[in-house]
Amino acid sequence: MKSDKSEVLKEFRTLPGVGKVIAEDLWNLGVRSKAELAKLEPEKMKWRFWKDKELV
Repeated sequence: MKSDKSEVLKEFRTLPGVGKVIAEDLWNLGVRSKAELAKLEPEKMKWRFWKDKELV
C-alpha cells in the first residue's frame, strides 16, 4: 500500500471530479489508495466525511 502522501493525492486526482480539496479530504479520512476507496460503502464514507468535519 502506498503511504507517500503526495503520490496518493496525485493518484486520487486522476479520478473524475476529484481535485486537490477532495483528494486531501480522502487522505484525512484515512484512505490511501483508489482500491481502498472502491471498497468503501458510499453511505459510510459520507458519514465519516461529515463526522470528520463536525457537521453532524
